[in-house]
Amino acid sequence: MYFLSGLVHLGTKGGKAFAVTKEGVKLPLELWTAEMIQAWKALPNRFPTSLWKTYPEDLRDQNSASLRSFAWDFRKAALAVPNSGPERTAQLKALAAKTKEQIEKHIAIDRQSPVIAQSTALFMNQAVSFDAGISGADVYQALRNVVTALFLQDSQGVKVGLTDSITAYSLLYPYTDNYIDQVLKKTSDKISFAERFRLRLEGKNPHAINQHEEKIFALVELVEREYPRANYPEVYKALLLIHDRQVQSLSRQSQKDISKWSVSEILDLSIQKGGASVLADAFLVNPAASEKNLKFAYQLGFVLQLIDDLQDAAQDFVNGDVTLFTHAIYHRESFEPLVLKLMQAVEELKIENQLFAECCYYLIAEGLMNLRQLPAYYPGMGSREFEERAKYLDQAMPFVLKASFTKELSTRFKVHVLRSADERIEKLFAEQFDKDPRTFAAQLQEVLSL
Repeated sequence: MYFLSGLVHLGTKGGKAFAVTKEGVKLPLELWTAEMIQAWKALPNRFPTSLWKTYPEDLRDQNSASLRSFAWDFRKAALAVPNSGPERTAQLKALAAKTKEQIEKHIAIDRQSPVIAQSTALFMNQAVSFDAGISGADVYQALRNVVTALFLQDSQGVKVGLTDSITAYSLLYPYTDNYIDQVLKKTSDKISFAERFRLRLEGKNPHAINQHEEKIFALVELVEREYPRANYPEVYKALLLIHDRQVQSLSRQSQKDISKWSVSEILDLSIQKGGASVLADAFLVNPAASEKNLKFAYQLGFVLQLIDDLQDAAQDFVNGDVTLFTHAIYHRESFEPLVLKLMQAVEELKIENQLFAECCYYLIAEGLMNLRQLPAYYPGMGSREFEERAKYLDQAMPFVLKASFTKELSTRFKVHVLRSADERIEKLFAEQFDKDPRTFAAQLQEVLSL
């Protein structure tokens, strides 16, 4: 996850390598980045062999209808469970059995971890306990990182389960991101916050200027309770790295327009941002992780960064952000080779974790669906540059995303992932969570813990 999205802060410097202590490791991040750029360029532009199987339209229609019905009925049934008595246990067990059946029926995954599902439900409870006013959208954003951390635990042989540090780090993304986007309007205020936040990550005690900053600093304290600074300097070095990488990235993007970026420069930017984010997860999961596991986390972060960039491509282009996908839009190049390369990169993740790779494929499909369901852009949305970018996006998009490619991709999934933006699980989750967050989180945790 990436702190300080939208912030332009000039002059912050990050190290060429990741030095921890005199006795600790010094990770060759520049070397890893260069290797990953070359590996990306060498990936083939074709469907992975694991996705060669296709599913007929009628099966996908049936499964999609079944999943939609289950999703809406689940909350109604969960809220109707008695608060006590013998019927409560029986009804909860029935809900748990139906949930497991839906997962096994509609998601082609060989191995599933009930602990991961239980931990995500527990996280929702912890998020609500930390902030009763937290929104479903913020929880959903944070859940993405929770799942990443849990899968890292699984792949590294660490006991899988939610920890305070994973909870805290996962919440920091929406808390810092939304704070900057929604509260801080002046660049000077954003720079001031970035400096205070960095001081807090360094272990100092800057003054929080409002309740929201107090919550952000409290999340850092949660990490400190689990990992005392004197004993785990590498954890805080990792947190500072992602902070600095994000600020550097935004500073670099502000200095030149998208037409002047090369693909290699964009790859370097994406790897550094994404790699640093999951590298922090790796240290929170296991501060004594091997260099091999840390390199895998760095590679995983790059893949997840590209998936995020795909999902946000349209809005990123309007905002003037530089990614591989906005670069393609600018040059009216098809997304097809980029998406196929991304799938090949996901395929390599299966060596470490089959389940996580399958989840990545669904996130890629969701990103393509977002592009097919672009909202209309109207005059008067903002600056002239914003309107011009929006107009260009409408003109360029038919070239960027070919209907034949998305149609072919959709046949690779058991459900219609690419059919309708209204069916997106993120929207469903946020709406249901916001109606009654405490009850929703508690009931879901109880069902999945059975």
